[in-house]
Amino acid sequence: MPRRAVVWLAAGTVAVGCVVAATLAVGGAAAEVTSGGAPRPAAGEADAGSRAPSDADDASAAEGQRAADLSAVADRLRRMGPGFAGLRVDEGTRRITAHWAGRVPREAAAYAESRPLGATIVLVADAAYTRAELLAAADRVTRSTAGRDAGVTWAAPDGEDGSGLTVGVEGSAPGAAAAARLARIAGLPAEDIRYETDSGLTNLDGVR
Repeated sequence: MPRRAVVWLAAGTVAVGCVVAATLAVGGAAAEVTSGGAPRPAAGEADAGSRAPSDADDASAAEGQRAADLSAVADRLRRMGPGFAGLRVDEGTRRITAHWAGRVPREAAAYAESRPLGATIVLVADAAYTRAELLAAADRVTRSTAGRDAGVTWAAPDGEDGSGLTVGVEGSAPGAAAAARLARIAGLPAEDIRYETDSGLTNLDGVR
């Protein structure tokens, strides 16, 4: 009897250890139970909270990738040699128009010919000023006493074509004498500086 009892216990232990899956009938639907105790969905039954990707998701992801590609191309153009003035990006046509003051660098021309990441790059040597020159002019104007007296709140390159400077002022645009002083400080002709009024601003924000 003792020998038979030992054998019965060992057999029972092995039988319990081997049960790793069972089928339970829950509300008429079959669910597989794993060895961890958590039921798996039956075949054809979707996981709660899961959702198949839709065409809208795919389109959104593709649009985001196109925007990221164009941003990477634009960033590289901005770092290509002296004379860079600015650029405009058209995401719809995947077209980048970059402006230079003076001759377009060979590196930029070769990069444009390669159509990086499928982008079309148009290089135009028509800018009056480089972006670096306009940023320096903006900094001089916003830091100057004459700028503060005129109510200057910020300054930045006018657009992305290197054509001049835009200066934001509190209240009304400066008169002829004040505008002439600011032009001398900026180092630009007065006609290359455009003023925008920022009503209600009191603090000097600086270069944008």
